[in-house]
Amino acid sequence: MEAVTIRQVEPRDFFKMLNDVDWCDLPRERDSIYLLAVTHQAPFSFLAEVDGRPVGVLLGHPAADRSQAYVQQLAITPSYQRQGIGTRLLQRFEQVCREHGIRQIWLLGTAGIYPKRGYRASQDYFDPEIMKYIHEVKKNKVQVKDL
Repeated sequence: MEAVTIRQVEPRDFFKMLNDVDWCDLPRERDSIYLLAVTHQAPFSFLAEVDGRPVGVLLGHPAADRSQAYVQQLAITPSYQRQGIGTRLLQRFEQVCREHGIRQIWLLGTAGIYPKRGYRASQDYFDPEIMKYIHEVKKNKVQVKDL
């Protein structure tokens, strides 16, 4: 396996993520606006790289009151999936959240790696209609972890 480096996203990464992370499923125009904001949200977003090429990304941000943080996007390029990169990105995010006094992390995701990392599905995090939309339309569940 090639050496994978995990590092914080920096403002200079905007074009790298916009142009080189084409394996991510977010619409490109929305990405450009979101990525512009996220590149200035360090230390809550991370890139996984091999030889300077992005192979994984975790885009996160804290809530306004800094008691919670949200994982907006966690994606690994298909050829690098199932090699522990997602777990390493999530661990780094959790570490930074703890350092900033954040007490809870939440994300939208299927079972995957989340229960193994201490996340639990939450049915009452949002309004019931929003939860129904998340489950039936987005095919996801709200995953929550207390730190």
